[in-house]
Amino acid sequence: MPCLTLILLLVAAFSLDAEFLRVEVAFQDTGCVSCIASLEGRLGRVRGMEKVEIDPDRGVVIMHLAPKNRVRLTPLLARITQDGTKILATKVEARGVIESLQQGLAFTPTGLNQTYRLALEGEAEGTNPELSFTYRLRGSVEETGSGSEPLFTASSLKAEAR
Repeated sequence: MPCLTLILLLVAAFSLDAEFLRVEVAFQDTGCVSCIASLEGRLGRVRGMEKVEIDPDRGVVIMHLAPKNRVRLTPLLARITQDGTKILATKVEARGVIESLQQGLAFTPTGLNQTYRLALEGEAEGTNPELSFTYRLRGSVEETGSGSEPLFTASSLKAEAR
């Protein structure tokens, strides 16, 4: 019986929802009408993508991702920039685990094996997240270059039921 309990615990741990749920990207248009027209198709072919909305007048693309997806943010953003489109800002809603490192907090979408340095601002600032809980975070992500982890700045975070 203890073996069965252990197996059930492992299955539960690996089946946690841990992913990017929504990604909103503000972009600077290149003036290439066919590039913007093809953007929805390029993003829509990503495994785990549910819906893509593009507003070229505002320069915004909003991507809604399927539950339990394993979409990585960097390759997703590369699909946007492959035609020369410049990303101005990236807002995300994601689910994952917060950890404490020597340099501060880190956010890891559990199933993605990528860590983001975590900064808290707005309503999230001053909170003391319980480590190893699953959280839903909203905020912005910026690539920092030079091989360091990207920075996730969370403006809100909410603990989710275990």
